[in-house]
Amino acid sequence: MYSQIPDASGWGQNRAISLLIKWLFLVNRPVVKILLLLLIKAYWAMIPRAKRRSCIFKISCSQYVYQKTTKYGLYEGLRAFRYRFYNCRSGFHVFEHPSELTTLMILRNGEIISQNEISERFIKNEQ
Repeated sequence: MYSQIPDASGWGQNRAISLLIKWLFLVNRPVVKILLLLLIKAYWAMIPRAKRRSCIFKISCSQYVYQKTTKYGLYEGLRAFRYRFYNCRSGFHVFEHPSELTTLMILRNGEIISQNEISERFIKNEQ
C-alpha cells in the first residue's frame, strides 16, 4: 500500500499541498478515486463535446484519465492526469516520418508518439 504513495514534491512547492496529497493517499484513497471519477463525469455532462477543448491525442484526456483510474486505481489516474495536463497543450510538433510515411508527434516533454495515438484532425492536416 505504501509503495503507491506519490512523491508529492512534484505537485508543487507548497508543503501543505504535499502533506494533503500524502494524507489523501493514506487515508481517503477510495473517496478521492470516486471524487475524481465523479468530477470527470460531471465535466462530460455539463460541457457539451462541441464546447470542449480539442485534445491532441486520439483518446481524449478526460477519457484517458477515467480509463486509467477505473482500471489501475487513483495513483495511475492522477499520473495520467498530470501527463496529459502537461503534454496536451501548445509546444508539440507534428511531422511526417520521411522513410515510413507515417505521421508522428513530438510532445512538449520530448516524447515521440506514433500515428495511432494522435488525433485524426492532425493526421488529416498532414496528408
